Amino acid sequence: MDRRSGLMGLVAILALLAICYADAAEPDQAGGPAIEVTKTVIDRKCCPDEVTFKIEVANTGNCDLNQVEVVDTLPNGMTYSSDDHGGIVIEKTGTWNLGTLLRNSSPISIKLVATIGEYASGLLRNTVAALGVSTGGQEVTDQDFADVEANKWMPSKEAKNAKLPKNAKAPKGAKAAWADC
Repeated sequence: MDRRSGLMGLVAILALLAICYADAAEPDQAGGPAIEVTKTVIDRKCCPDEVTFKIEVANTGNCDLNQVEVVDTLPNGMTYSSDDHGGIVIEKTGTWNLGTLLRNSSPISIKLVATIGEYASGLLRNTVAALGVSTGGQEVTDQDFADVEANKWMPSKEAKNAKLPKNAKAPKGAKAAWADC
């Protein structure tokens, strides 16, 4: 390699580093560091009522991201069952430390299984956030959510003809029957 091409390579590296060290007030500027997280429901099973979520985290910027972390918060009425990425779960919050996400790398997928509680009802919103730090020290974040309808218990008019599983009990004071799986 001659001196001129070595100098050109150095200039290109310095230009990339300048973008990675860009002003933190504009983390999504064109060509700057960025992270994206998406959350979707990919499966729902009944008896027990389980929901499988897919969380995808991608480095959508032009710099490597270090200290990438995903934090998922389950709503009331939902409990953690399992995941396929070794998350640390404390009560309703799961955390995954993914380390470094290289630019132009494939997204990382996490499958999270949660159980809907016996007495849960209505809309349950599961939220997720992803955080990372560019090589220049700039923090980037993104968040998403997925909604699940928990309808195990039905109003007594709708439940009139529903089958009641053996040993099923309605919540205290509820005038409802168990919805048949």
